[in-house]
Amino acid sequence: ILRRTRIRQQRPERRRKDRVSFTAFPTSSDRFRLGYSFRLSWGGSGLYQRSGVPVPGLKVQYSNDRLWFYGGAKSAVLVDAELDEERAEHGFLFGGGIDITDMVRFELNGGFFDRGSSQLEDLVSENVQLAGASAQLSVHKDMPLTSSIDFRLYKNDPERAVRFFRPEKYPGGLSWLEATSEGAHISGQTYSNEYHFLFILKEGKVLRLKEYMDTERATDILCGGQRPPAN
Repeated sequence: ILRRTRIRQQRPERRRKDRVSFTAFPTSSDRFRLGYSFRLSWGGSGLYQRSGVPVPGLKVQYSNDRLWFYGGAKSAVLVDAELDEERAEHGFLFGGGIDITDMVRFELNGGFFDRGSSQLEDLVSENVQLAGASAQLSVHKDMPLTSSIDFRLYKNDPERAVRFFRPEKYPGGLSWLEATSEGAHISGQTYSNEYHFLFILKEGKVLRLKEYMDTERATDILCGGQRPPAN
């Protein structure tokens, strides 16, 4: 897969990023599919099983913070049963989506595929053409939406690089973390403790951090039981 992405940052007060990406599939465009779950996906190389050569493809996509759309095509060389010669057939794919609100997302994709002449003897002079569409409406809160896990685990996932370089977002509010520790002290005793970290976040930055732990355990092991004198 060959992929190139161009990002145009607008003025800070507008805070919108326009992204245009070009993805080429030189040898196999099977990963360029329609649908939202791998088991229910369609438009892959299975549509051109009669092709004995690679099925290349190309995808162009535009996206910003609230909407995206793409278009693409793939091509296969098939044998025309009537003329007994090879012909290039094409398929065209499109799709897009929009975040209607912060909680509601609508997505739609579809395609048109020319599969060449029919393999049925009585219909050998007829071309087989397929078309279809898929749609998805998602409602979510406090969790990002991504493609299904089976799509993400599919080998050579073309979206992997985009997710890897996407910056993490830390919304404001409270966040917490629990942890435990255990180790051997120089005295030969085993020191263990439990911790609770409380983070107060604002605009993606840590405003305050509080740590809670059992100080008596630390005093007994790390400080040899020495406590400050009572006032």
